[in-house]
Parts: sequence; C-alpha cells; structure tokens
Amino acid sequence: MLDSEQLKRDTENVGYPIVGLVRQLSSSSAKPAATCIGGDHQDIMDTATACCNCAEAVALIEAQLVEVMATLADLARPHRDTRMMARRTHLQQALPITFGHKVAVWLSALQRSADRLEQAKPRALQAQLGGAVGTLASLGDRGLDVRAAYARASVLTGA
Repeated sequence: MLDSEQLKRDTENVGYPIVGLVRQLSSSSAKPAATCIGGDHQDIMDTATACCNCAEAVALIEAQLVEVMATLADLARPHRDTRMMARRTHLQQALPITFGHKVAVWLSALQRSADRLEQAKPRALQAQLGGAVGTLASLGDRGLDVRAAYARASVLTGA
C-alpha cells in the first residue's frame, strides 16, 4: 500500500512524484516490480501524460464521433427521398439530389475520420521507456521485452 502523504511530501521536495514512488515500491513487497522499471522519471511522466491526457481525449473524440454519426444516420433515413437542389456549378443549378444522400455523404466523411483515428491510436498513444539516455541499457538484452510489457501495463503501445 502506498503512503499518499509521504508521496505528496516527496513530490513537493523533488518536483515530480517518481522518486518517492520508486522509493516506496522498493521498500515494499512489490520490490521486484520496482527493480524492473528500468526507466527514468521522464519515461514514467511521459507515459502517464499519454495515458491520462491523450488517451482520454481520444476516447472523448471517439464517443462524440459515434454520437454525431448516429444522429446523421437517423437524419438520413427519413430523408432518403426528400429532394433538394444540389449546389450550384458554374452558376447553374446542378441536378437535384436527396437530402438523405447529402447527409449520408457527411456521415461517410466522419466514418473515414473515425477509421483514421482508430488507425492512428497505436502510433500516437505510445508508452515512453528508454532509460536515462534512451538506450534501455539498464535492462540488458531484455530491454525491448520490458518496454513491450510496460506498454501493455500502461494500456499504450510500445515506443
């Protein structure tokens, strides 16, 4: 169990929580976990920022996309036969279209954006673990494996 008051004091003393966190982990029954961290405070802080800020923002955007796409689908259905003038081309009225079709085009564009966002998540939401100089040297020949496990544990992809 972490001592949150001690962690707060350590954070105020050093300016970031990692030193106090590692100290508490090292002195607890979780010692094997603490000795396997292998990164520096910046790795841990960068990953925490990605977990807390970027991942939350992406989840919020995804939820809003789903909501807007559902609304557009609900709007397109009853208007699939509602005729309207298409936009003008060369100052001439274009051929008529349906409002349902116009809304479906908007929906299609948002679906492509949602697909691109899903494809970007593994590249954008990266766990940072490289150690003091970025070489994973403190982890020996297990560095890449430890980084992958660290990424899985932080719900992000390995960098």
